[in-house]
Amino acid sequence: MKILVIVILHLLKGGIWGLNVTGYAGRSIVIKCNYTAHVSKAKYFCKEGRNSSCDEQIRRNVTSKWWQSKGRFSLYDNTTKAFFKVSMRNLTKSDSGLYWCGASGSGVGDGQIKGTEVYLDVKEVKTESRKPPVYEGYTGKNISIKCHYDLRKYRNDTKYMCKNEAVACTDRIRRGIKDTWVNADNSKGKDRFSLYDNTTGGFFMVNITNLTTEDAGTYWCGVHVSFQLNSPLSVDNLTELILNVNNGPHKDDSKVPSLVFAFLGVVVLIFGVTLLICWQCRRDNRKGLATDSNLEDHKAT
Repeated sequence: MKILVIVILHLLKGGIWGLNVTGYAGRSIVIKCNYTAHVSKAKYFCKEGRNSSCDEQIRRNVTSKWWQSKGRFSLYDNTTKAFFKVSMRNLTKSDSGLYWCGASGSGVGDGQIKGTEVYLDVKEVKTESRKPPVYEGYTGKNISIKCHYDLRKYRNDTKYMCKNEAVACTDRIRRGIKDTWVNADNSKGKDRFSLYDNTTGGFFMVNITNLTTEDAGTYWCGVHVSFQLNSPLSVDNLTELILNVNNGPHKDDSKVPSLVFAFLGVVVLIFGVTLLICWQCRRDNRKGLATDSNLEDHKAT
């Protein structure tokens, strides 16, 4: 209720939109802001400070074509499709608050233009869950990765996995189909990725086949949340994981039973041969005794 009141108050103060998004401490979030004007202006992301000021967290130059970073913040402006994205990493409880997606010019007297409002609520999670899980894979083998999400909030949203490359996170697979395995597209080896969104258990699985050393790195399990129709805002909740890919043979547990049976077979064979030899020796001994007895009887006569 408190958050709702804050958002309503800021809407009354003249904000274009006021939407409440949820983040999780220790994780990351990507906020996408659409715009219809100010294409040529520099974009920025600011947080409400004292006396209703807007403390700038990051700004992107008009001339920049790539992601720009400042501390835990990164910003990318797509002027062709008229949106910009802001990435916030390693969230903390103190990051909660009201933010603006804004634009401003570089000329004298060309001030800031506050656009989309968003209230970020960062929730605490268990300390151990903040550490990214580490998966161990082997070249030429397959691996399955499990990504959990809040079933009550994100059941119907699009799930995806991306790989962290420099500042940006490049999609490996992104699908909105539920409760069935779906494959990625066929470009750049992405066909080796498949995804299953389990809307009963609140998790999705990503399977990677025929691993290579290039697959190693940092990945993000993502949930893409779109708000109401024509909303200028969407948000991605991200959970980090690390994939290590090792060279060399991998211990195949499926071979263990066959090795055990082979070992037992050898033992049985040796035991059988030993029994045969012992039986043969006893037989020869009996023949020898019988021969000696016959000789003694012959001498006696």
